[in-house]
Amino acid sequence: MKMDLISLEAFIYSPYNRIADIKMLKFFSDISNVTIIVLSILFILSFVFNNFWCRYLCPYGALLGFMSIISPFKITRNIETCTNCKKCTKVCPEFIKVHNNKRVYSDECMACMACVEACPVDNTLEFNIKKHRMNLSVYGLAVVLLFIFFSFVSFGRITGNWENSISTHEYMVRIKDINNPLYDHNRGRIVTDESIIKQ
Repeated sequence: MKMDLISLEAFIYSPYNRIADIKMLKFFSDISNVTIIVLSILFILSFVFNNFWCRYLCPYGALLGFMSIISPFKITRNIETCTNCKKCTKVCPEFIKVHNNKRVYSDECMACMACVEACPVDNTLEFNIKKHRMNLSVYGLAVVLLFIFFSFVSFGRITGNWENSISTHEYMVRIKDINNPLYDHNRGRIVTDESIIKQ
């Protein structure tokens, strides 16, 4: 469902969205029979299909897949020095046939670097930019990711966008009335008519 700017703003300030994080906590603390059944099915499917949730249903997994596609860095195999031992493929949690690829183009590759670490021949598997031969080691990748993460966190704190504008008082008032239909998701139908809660 697409939302225009007015609808999006209405949703952001809707009663439901104001305590969406608390509703998520309640989802697990006051678990329903349907939730138990769904989680049980996912648990069982994880034994049948490796990493079932992460590979097929997880939104974060989809984000990683998208980032993998647009990233200039890829796992690259040096065909001349490769011994075809297939250790890289065996350790890949996403079952990518790394030993068959000169350069891994897959939305399932999350740059875990397991294949690079498993390769017995130095500089045969590298995580690099093709044209510039700019390589990143496991530790180098970790440093880059930490830098990006803390840069976003710092930017959010400096600009005052790290914490929401909901006061403790508003949380307490809303939590007491959390079972009110006003706080239901309503399948996208936005509920906005409520009495103003004084800060």
